[in-house]
Amino acid sequence: MKSRHPGSIAPAHSRVAAFSLTAVVAALAAGPAFAQSSEQPGQEVVVTAARVPQKLPDTLPSTTVISHADIEASPALDVPELLRSYLSFNVAQTGPVGAQTSIFVRGANSNQVLVLIDGAPLSRADFGSAPWELVPLAQIDHIEVVRGNLSSLYGSAAVGGVVQIFTKHGAGTSITLGGGSRGTLNGSASVGQRFGAADRALDLSASLSGVHTDGYSARDAKVDPTVNPDRDPSTQSGATLAIGKTWAVGQRTSFSAMHSDTDTHYDGYNGPTVADELKSRLDNFTLQSHHAINASLNIDLHAGEDVIKYTDPTAFTPGGLGHTRLLGASADWTVVDGQNLQFVVENDSERFGYAGSPTVSRHTNSV
Repeated sequence: MKSRHPGSIAPAHSRVAAFSLTAVVAALAAGPAFAQSSEQPGQEVVVTAARVPQKLPDTLPSTTVISHADIEASPALDVPELLRSYLSFNVAQTGPVGAQTSIFVRGANSNQVLVLIDGAPLSRADFGSAPWELVPLAQIDHIEVVRGNLSSLYGSAAVGGVVQIFTKHGAGTSITLGGGSRGTLNGSASVGQRFGAADRALDLSASLSGVHTDGYSARDAKVDPTVNPDRDPSTQSGATLAIGKTWAVGQRTSFSAMHSDTDTHYDGYNGPTVADELKSRLDNFTLQSHHAINASLNIDLHAGEDVIKYTDPTAFTPGGLGHTRLLGASADWTVVDGQNLQFVVENDSERFGYAGSPTVSRHTNSV
């Protein structure tokens, strides 16, 4: 973890350790590390704080990078548990891995924190907030966190801050297996390869992961006898595919896709004998193209979409399907060293429909 303020991060203790002390059983690696380490010079450059690459010491004071090494060292099994140990994050989660989650940053509402995956927005169109719990932790390389109001750069969804998640892209092979208490098992495998010289490289990578826990009862039957006293298990699987092509120096196009399936039980309000079960699917796609016109002018094109589907037979709304799509282009001109002008144009479209109800949509153009 690296931050503008070394003392701004709380000790990395997580309540996950109370019920799933995950230990690495086996780790095999061949070739370079699959994910970029925070000790590498490239990790010290962040893009979230100003929407252009900056060295970490030059960014806003409230910028933090959670490196791949930080993620591996954490006992957390999911993104909400990881962020719980960092200051300014208030996490409300209704159960174990995959349970519905709301995260508040610096007191802002959960729908006022913008979440990006490789530059594409992650949001439920019906709630306006991000389903953090659906992003498999094992598919993440590193996370950039910028606390505070960034609405001038990202719009009203970034009043509380911006969290950008970068999925695994890189070369090499890695396999990890782990296990813990309460029937907790987790594992991941990743592979990547670079073809050609660096100035004409083609990069391919893929990753698979899975985690299961028998969980615990999120509500105490001794306090409320109307709830189901059984444990609430959870299973989550994930996969990532990334392709990147460097056409020339300063000219690169990349595509990434992430998929996750989450099946989690919870304690609803249907009596002590009903097993409430929520199944969710997340698909996220990102296409980016960077073009350095000259030493002072850069053009970036980006497109992203996430599709979220859930089924919950015992709930008031038994299912839903949502789409969020972003298309945009930006130009960055360095007038003099340290002085930049930016122009960004974006089209954001959202639509969501509950099972048996009409689909509603919203479109936003911004400059």
